[in-house]
Amino acid sequence: MFGNRNLARAFAPPVLALGLALTLVRPLGADPVAAPSLPLTGAAAGTAAGSASRGTPGGPVTTSVPGVAFTELIRVVDGRIHTPVLVNAAEPGGTASIVGAEDGCLVTAEPGVVTWLDCALPARHTTVTVAVSLRDGRRFTHTAAPTIG
Repeated sequence: MFGNRNLARAFAPPVLALGLALTLVRPLGADPVAAPSLPLTGAAAGTAAGSASRGTPGGPVTTSVPGVAFTELIRVVDGRIHTPVLVNAAEPGGTASIVGAEDGCLVTAEPGVVTWLDCALPARHTTVTVAVSLRDGRRFTHTAAPTIG
């Protein structure tokens, strides 16, 4: 029993941290992970960066890793859009922007590093589109109604 308690102490914090991370940052658009109750939805308006398949005693498990991950909500604070974008570490990187932003907002998006966009809210803002153009020519977008506050 002492060994099980140490095992639980070793593995419980990383598992809980992973669950919290998956709850806060939900990639949009790629195929969902084939596991019960995981809130992943993949990269928006683009194809998944790659797939991995691994056999298990119960059958194969397939997951898709998005090329770009966006947050589901786009927040506006003091008339400026504040939203993160994450380019998969296996991708070539590129640029992130807000389509139609009045300040010409364009930020370099490096692979594996969260990039924060801080751009002026476009004049017509019923919906806002975040766009990421990778160096290999692929483009990922996510459109949502911005939340003020």
